[in-house]
This record gives sequence, C-alpha cells and structure tokens, in this order.
Amino acid sequence: MSLIQELKELQTDRLSLDEKMELSARAKALAAEYTAYGVPVPGVITDGQRALATDIKESARAVLLKELKEIEQGKTQLMTAEQKREMLAARESELQARLAALGS
Repeated sequence: MSLIQELKELQTDRLSLDEKMELSARAKALAAEYTAYGVPVPGVITDGQRALATDIKESARAVLLKELKEIEQGKTQLMTAEQKREMLAARESELQARLAALGS
C-alpha cells in the first residue's frame, strides 16, 4: 500500500507509537520531496502529518507520565516509615484545606 493510501485510511488508535513515528517520518520525507520539486504538498499528507504529530505527542506524554509515576513509586519505597507518615500527614492537611475552601 502506498504512503498516500495509508494516510487516507489513517486510524492512529490502531497504531503503536513506533508505527506512528515511522509513518510520520515517511510523511515528512514525502512532503519534503514535494517541496523540493516546487509542487504543492497534497492535503492528505499535511492532514496526516498533523494527526500523527498530535497523537505522537499524546503518546509521548503518556510514556513520560508512566515513567515519572514509576520514579515516584521508587522514591516512596525508599522512604522510612516516619517519612511516609509525614508525607501522608502533609497531603491530608492539604486536602482538608482544599475541602474547607470549597465549603461544606
């Protein structure tokens, strides 16, 4: 299947992050080729690039948030019991203050 056809039938929810990255790179190369010859880039290519870029950013954000959560969990596991109690007490106070600010 040609790249143009793949972009016409693009369904990003069915692609892995790696597949999205590959398709994005191929679309960028094809757009650059059109530009190099002074030919307008077809809308299906620019639309596909835009959709892929949006989806890749969302996927990258999810990957980074997952890694951040793993780091936070690792740090929590290294805490002493006293440190955990202090952290929970501070969070409890913060939530109580936020609830009080919202009213009953």
